[in-house]
Amino acid sequence: THHHHLVCRGCGRTVEVEGPAVERWTGSIAAEHGFADVSHTLEIFGTCPACDQALP
Repeated sequence: THHHHLVCRGCGRTVEVEGPAVERWTGSIAAEHGFADVSHTLEIFGTCPACDQALP
């Protein structure tokens, strides 16, 4: 299974997201290097809307 998540640096909130472009890229990179049975995890860190509004 492939997991893609947005993770808030402020509160730790995590949102699972779809990433079809990432799926294509990882498959292409793996094939280029002769890898098979590939899996991956992707985390994108930022600030969620609630934490962003709480910033001064």
